[in-house]
Amino acid sequence: MILPAVRKYGAHIEPQTLTAVQEDPEALSALIKSLALESERRKGLEAMLKDKEQQLDAAQKSLKTAGNRAARQRAKLRRLRPQARFARQVLHSGEGSIHVYAMARLLRSAGVNTGGKRLFEWLRQNSYLCSAPHYWNHPTQASLDQGLMVLAERPLKRGRHQVHLCPLITGKGQQHFLRLFTEKPGPEEKRELF
Repeated sequence: MILPAVRKYGAHIEPQTLTAVQEDPEALSALIKSLALESERRKGLEAMLKDKEQQLDAAQKSLKTAGNRAARQRAKLRRLRPQARFARQVLHSGEGSIHVYAMARLLRSAGVNTGGKRLFEWLRQNSYLCSAPHYWNHPTQASLDQGLMVLAERPLKRGRHQVHLCPLITGKGQQHFLRLFTEKPGPEEKRELF
């Protein structure tokens, strides 16, 4: 019914409205005004809809940004976890340098399956400690230069006074070895610890 009227007259007008327009010229003016108002209202609603869509897009971008920020913070937490673990271990072990056996206990508490003798062996095999007979278990020059280890003198009392040289791992060395043994190797890097 509506479609034939649009084809015939170019618009659909109810019969009573058509009669009113034909009889009263001011009715046509009122109809045009009401159509103009309706058109303006429709444009206003479309503008409001467009504004709401822009607000929704902005909210989605903000949510995505917040999600990215949360992902970055989770990644940062994962990166800082070994440092926090180290800080806790150092806090409980006291300040300063520690013996290799104490480092082995630190590593064991961090989840690394090792003991003092195996750690000494690994340090010798990986050139942190010397393996020459006269310098057995002394820190290498590289370990000393990097500040990972120090050589401490311990007095021995067996008849005459003797000095025992003992390798100690510094705070920097503790952090280095804890990070080295607790961080997971990449897919191309397969590291045998012990």
